[in-house]
Amino acid sequence: MQQTEFYYLNKIETDDPFSPNPLNQNAESVETADYLTGVAVRAEAQARDALDQRTTSLEQRVTALEVKKVVAGHYVGTGGHQPIDLGFAPIAVLLHGNGDTALAITGYNAGGAAITETGFMAREDGTQNLNTQSRHYNYIAFA
Repeated sequence: MQQTEFYYLNKIETDDPFSPNPLNQNAESVETADYLTGVAVRAEAQARDALDQRTTSLEQRVTALEVKKVVAGHYVGTGGHQPIDLGFAPIAVLLHGNGDTALAITGYNAGGAAITETGFMAREDGTQNLNTQSRHYNYIAFA
């Protein structure tokens, strides 16, 4: 008896004696293939669901991180008071340069810095000079 090329199903010839065995074997082969295909489809769906869950989790973490901003930069002092625009009101700013360091926190301004609605104010005062003319300063701001 010959078989099909891809699925190896029994091909009944016109001169073959009638026997239900080849037909039953074909039915079992098809059922086994359907079962294996179903298993593969279910496994693929489970893998896709797991990937979707990981993607959703990652998207949630990225969204949470986007809300929390950390900006680092530098500025050159102008003397007196100089506003530094960050585009957001930080909750804390750490400044350093010219031998001075200051930490300004919302509700508590350091001698050389104060938080504003859009960033911070670098100041030159008697105790902390964080805006001396032509001096370079670094900062890290946290939202």
